Amino acid sequence: MRLMNISLYDQLKELTNIPGAYDKWQQYRNELTDIIIEECHGGSVLIVGAGQCNDIDIAKISRHFEKVTLFDRESPDNSLASGLDNVTYIYGDILGISDDSYRKLCEEVQDYIAFNMNRFNMEAFADRYISLIEDMYTNACPDIPFTSNSYDNVVCVGVHSQVNNMLAWMWEAYESALGQHDKRVHQYISGQNNRIIQSFNDRLFDIAGKHIIIGAEQGRAGTNGAVEGAHQCILDIQRRINEYSYIDVNLALIDWPFDIDRDIVYKMMIASVPV
Repeated sequence: MRLMNISLYDQLKELTNIPGAYDKWQQYRNELTDIIIEECHGGSVLIVGAGQCNDIDIAKISRHFEKVTLFDRESPDNSLASGLDNVTYIYGDILGISDDSYRKLCEEVQDYIAFNMNRFNMEAFADRYISLIEDMYTNACPDIPFTSNSYDNVVCVGVHSQVNNMLAWMWEAYESALGQHDKRVHQYISGQNNRIIQSFNDRLFDIAGKHIIIGAEQGRAGTNGAVEGAHQCILDIQRRINEYSYIDVNLALIDWPFDIDRDIVYKMMIASVPV
């Protein structure tokens, strides 16, 4: 007996595509783009986690900056940058865990569940899952191919919550299917986020020569609780502002209608930091 299809990773990955996002995010895109243009004073800009560019007006950005680089692990919508000679794409991976590694995890989990179905123990399953993902973290190879101060400006908004979310999302799917829970997996992944997000921000601040804009989900409208990855980002940015005494830091709070059909709206904290 198999609990679920081994392509769980691909099924969950497909759910990250929000139908009609470009149109539904128009107001958010306009507000965020205006903040970037107002806070950054030309030169070059690196947009980290650009994705399909649903949240940033690339055409408008290209008119304000001399050089625009879009960085992501996925292929962007090339039509949005069509005819924009100063816009280029660079591919890499912030976390450094490959698609094949996620798919291999699904296979190993499915084999474990099938083998132990008649004597299944949730605590033992959680121990096994933690052991498997611990190896994935150990063998991860982040690929952020930029040198120190290589861009005048760095922009990274709505990304931190996505960097290390898949393993937790997969675990939630297994918990739901089994009808049992073990919070230790989430605690372990949250601990990894503490390390991963700080290291990621170290790279972002290192790349930025003059200015950095970082945005993260302060919370979901109408609900309580922090957003993993985003929470660690906000705490880290607050620490950096206090520790390094950055001046002229501007903070803004705007609504991101992430999935309006499912009533998912995030309150985004946007931090603009001259470095």
